[in-house]
Amino acid sequence: MLPVDCTEAVRTGVVEFCNQQLDTMVTHVACHRSDQVSTAALACLPDLRSLTLAGTKVKRLDPLRELRYLRRLNLSHTFVVSLHALADVPSLRELALDETRVVNLAPLARLPSLSKLRLQNTRDVDWSTLAGFPSLVELDVSANEEPDLTALGPHRGLRAVRVPDSILDLSRLADMPQLRKLVIDHERSSSVPMSRRREVFEGLAAVTQLREIELYRSEVKSLLPLAGMSMLEELWLDAPKMSSLAPLTKLTNLTFIGFAGTEGLGERREAELASLASLPNLTTLTVYESPPDTSYLRGFPHLRAVLISAPGSEALDIGGVATLTKLETFEVRRSKVTRLLPLARLQSLTELTLNGTEVPRAEVDAIRRARPGVAVTYRPEPEDDWDDWDFSDDPVDW
Repeated sequence: MLPVDCTEAVRTGVVEFCNQQLDTMVTHVACHRSDQVSTAALACLPDLRSLTLAGTKVKRLDPLRELRYLRRLNLSHTFVVSLHALADVPSLRELALDETRVVNLAPLARLPSLSKLRLQNTRDVDWSTLAGFPSLVELDVSANEEPDLTALGPHRGLRAVRVPDSILDLSRLADMPQLRKLVIDHERSSSVPMSRRREVFEGLAAVTQLREIELYRSEVKSLLPLAGMSMLEELWLDAPKMSSLAPLTKLTNLTFIGFAGTEGLGERREAELASLASLPNLTTLTVYESPPDTSYLRGFPHLRAVLISAPGSEALDIGGVATLTKLETFEVRRSKVTRLLPLARLQSLTELTLNGTEVPRAEVDAIRRARPGVAVTYRPEPEDDWDDWDFSDDPVDW
């Protein structure tokens, strides 16, 4: 029997929820922080697949028991404490609990399909309960003082983990045989001194099964611990104090490298970047804070995609880019460019994006005439990347 409060909704096919008039057959709903949320109305939305309540004042989750098909749920920045009701939502696959007061995660162990869990800044959590989640594939415990990864034990299913740089021993991750991606975030509020955090990076040498590493806002100076990670395929480095790229030249399986900054390389940064041309499988390169002179790219034989950002008053010289005969996509961000026409000689080029970049309109028109088959996108205002771990307010984009 349908709940009494759904009778009118069944008759009209409409229910009011989060200040919205919703079709009762709707599958995705995102509430806003200012919305007054009454979760009781959820019982009238039986087909709901994705629900975002982030930032609302919701506390009780009992009405969610009716959502038998719910797959994605964002409860970040809410007043939720108990998760017992979620144990009766068997289809739940992705859950975000950032900055909540949740302590007991045990009810989630009853969810057979839970594969993605986000626990940013959930400092009161009992980490030991995570060992009972065999279906877990992705876990985010960043923004915590020092989450206890030993509680996970030799987890057989985890493939992606996001952690703070305050973890004292990353070598513990070596016990996770399926782990392929590691993201390390800088934890600003941690009491662990910066010097100790740089030492922690050394523990990575034991985690040889990794294929992807992303390092954000890191104080790391030496990349030497990466030198033995022969299986690594993708690497993102937001480590402006790194002093040498030499260890990366040993990673012959790398297909992508991205730099958020190269200031620590000083006067040698052109030569250091040029040394990466020896990597036989490198096809994609991103360099933020690039030297204005791109001649360091002249020796890269296999690059197919390049993104460069060189903010400042000096114009970006794309002469080095124009030598990349296999280049298919090229993007310039937040830079000043005076000449584009040298790119016309790149016969493999199919996409050119000028994002937040100052370019003479005549140059944009000239490259379009010279290479009509190239898709040229010109956006004077920058369009930023999105963090692909982000549980955004648009539930479709999780």
